[in-house]
This record gives sequence, structure tokens and C-alpha cells, in this order.
Amino acid sequence: MVGRIYFPAEAKNLFEKAMLPDKQLSLLSSKRPHGISSVIEACEEIRRSKGFKIFLELVLLFGNFMDQSSKTYKDTFAFEMNVLTKLMDTKDVDNKRTLLHYMVESMRKFDSKNARFTHEDFYHCIAASRVNADELAKGVTNLRQNVTKLENCLRTYKKQGDEDKFIDVMTPFLSKAQGELDTIETMHRKMKSDWESFTKFYAFDEKKYSLEQFFADMKTFKEQYE
Repeated sequence: MVGRIYFPAEAKNLFEKAMLPDKQLSLLSSKRPHGISSVIEACEEIRRSKGFKIFLELVLLFGNFMDQSSKTYKDTFAFEMNVLTKLMDTKDVDNKRTLLHYMVESMRKFDSKNARFTHEDFYHCIAASRVNADELAKGVTNLRQNVTKLENCLRTYKKQGDEDKFIDVMTPFLSKAQGELDTIETMHRKMKSDWESFTKFYAFDEKKYSLEQFFADMKTFKEQYE
């Protein structure tokens, strides 16, 4: 029959196994713009945000001012990032307005131009908060292993007859898979490098404060601020 591709029984089994990388590629490729790219973009946006930098300075200013009444008071020069999600926990004597309310008002008075930083500079934070770095790394590793298996399969496969088209079909498929995999691995390496640089810039330990937790906190802070 014209157009029919003949695979011997052995080749069919190999073909079914070989399709696994294709399914993984499709899955990773569909998640890539909303996963790896989101983390890369979010790190860059937050790091370059003038409004966020000013707000962090306000947090230090307010914190030092409020702590002056303490007998053991000493100037604070840094704080944990998750403090940003706890600003709403401190309320005024009437229990109506929070510390965050006062800080947002101060931000608007001090620099109204950059006061909308969570709207303009936190665009990719929500998507980044959905990324699980460990699962993403496992997916990339598994994909590399399966592509390698396919490479070895084609290298050692012996043609079963004149009509056996397994190598003819799977060779271009492998080339496509390798290209996609190279792109994904390059982006994944950049994501890890950018995240490492980001944690050093803000001076926190990525082992104690994970990528997932950071962006979850930034998502919460963004929602509270707005």
C-alpha cells in the first residue's frame, strides 16, 4: 500500500518507547514559556524595579523607627524577604488600618511614579510562583536520558528487511528531539544561573529560602499591595 510505513514487531516496540521523548518534549515545550521563561523574566523584573528598591528601603525605615522604643534597639540593615507578607499583621490602635496601608500611602507620596511597581514590575511573578524547580529539573533529566536511549537504539538497530522504515522515520525525529532538548537545557541552565545571581543580589540563602517559596511570597505581597 502506497504511503504505508512498515515496522517489524521489534521495531514497533522500539518505536513505542521512542515516542516517550516526543511526549515529554511536547509537555516541557508547552510549559517552557510559562515556567523557565517566567522565572528568568521575573528575576530580571524584580531586580531592576526602582519601585521595589524604594519600598524595601521604606520597610527598613519603618522597622527601625518602630523599634526605637525597645531597650535593646540597634539599627537594622536587612530583613528576611518573607517579612513583606507580614506587613498586614501589624494594625493601628483602632484595628482598622495595617502597616502596609501606611507604607503604600507613604510610597505614593514619596514617589508616585514608581508606586505602581507591583503592577508594572511584577508581571511574571504569578507565573513564576507556579514553577516547581525540582520537578522541572527532573523532567529535563528524564528527557535527556530518553533521548540518549533513542540515540543508542538507532546506533545499534539492525534493519529487519527492505521494507523496514524504522531508521528512516526515527532519524529525523531524533534530530528534532535533540534540537528541542538543547534549547530546553540551555534555558534551564540560564534559569538556574539567574536565580543564583538573584539570591546573591538580595543576600539570602537559596537552600533555606527556595525559589518556590520566594515567588509564592512575592505573589502574596503583590496581591496585598494592590
